[in-house]
Amino acid sequence: MTPIQETIYDFVCGQGSFYGYLLMRMEIRIDNSFPTLYTTYANNNIALGYNEKYFLSLTRPERMAVIEHEILHVANNHHGQFQEERLRGQCSDKAYLIGMDCAINQLIENLPKEGVTLPLVQKMLNNTTIEQKREARYYVELLKQKDIKDNLNFWCKFLSSPHQNREINNLLQATMEELLKEVSQTQSNIPEGIQMVLDQITKNSVLDWKQLLKIACCKTEKTDKRSSWGRLRRRSPFENIKGRVFNYRPRIVVAIDTSGSIYSNPKILEEFTGQLKQIRECVGGKFTIIECDDGIQNVFELNKTTKIKTSYSGGGGTDFRPVFDLCNQKLKPGLLVYLTDGEGSFPSQEPCFSTLWCSVLDNKTKFPFGRHIKIDIK
Repeated sequence: MTPIQETIYDFVCGQGSFYGYLLMRMEIRIDNSFPTLYTTYANNNIALGYNEKYFLSLTRPERMAVIEHEILHVANNHHGQFQEERLRGQCSDKAYLIGMDCAINQLIENLPKEGVTLPLVQKMLNNTTIEQKREARYYVELLKQKDIKDNLNFWCKFLSSPHQNREINNLLQATMEELLKEVSQTQSNIPEGIQMVLDQITKNSVLDWKQLLKIACCKTEKTDKRSSWGRLRRRSPFENIKGRVFNYRPRIVVAIDTSGSIYSNPKILEEFTGQLKQIRECVGGKFTIIECDDGIQNVFELNKTTKIKTSYSGGGGTDFRPVFDLCNQKLKPGLLVYLTDGEGSFPSQEPCFSTLWCSVLDNKTKFPFGRHIKIDIK
């Protein structure tokens, strides 16, 4: 096994099984251009990059510790929380990095000797009494008030982090939240640092639902196929018969609930129109729009150049089944996004494609299948 595989094995077989199963859902890559480890968003997933030489220099417990360190950074949204402030350069960038490290390192055992500790930060602050196990903002604000440049000769190498744009940070955070919730459903031994994050997610999600929608669209299976002479059928080597190839674009259908409860509220329809623009930017190609109340009202294609409608047909009751019947029989999408208030008649069986329900009401509707996102209407 490679060192990183050994570390994942140590996690799964030890007390850190939560991190082990989390790592198995992430992309692991060797990146010797970076001095230590980092996380980013790539290929519709969280990627953990590590410097091979640095990783090999650590003991097995230290390898587990530095990986836990990187996961906690993402789980606590450290990548995006201080991004704007760091780019403005209001104070030393190291104040943010040390503050973030101090917040999570108190929750980790067996850290390498160069790790930032609470006593180190207390020494930087002239032995000022500081509280334990506080959020990163608390330590950052204390460090911003001090000139700490002269105290960082040893730690500078280990405090670097890649600068990423806002979209990457949002996707990184949204994907991590989804992974944490998914793994927490199967794992009972949840680490303290992760449990704090899950409690915060349950209490008040800080993520924009549009980012979750974008992730769902990006991860859609590429189900659209076409015939091509470039790939002949293997079962007919002596006949010129066209083969089937993927066109490498996800087929997405967006259903808009145009029932009376939605149709009479211009703000909701305006929000739905805005989400069509978001989906079009994400997909990068054409997709199908269905307007439906208690029956199909309209079906049309939307692409990069098509003008998005601002008025829709409907005003009757709510029945989700006609949309699913049309998708099953004719459209056969990889993903169906249903913009609705969640109140209507559902299909009796789960479809063979992915479904993402985007509801505008804060009701207690239990969607029988698929995933659910709450849309905030301002």
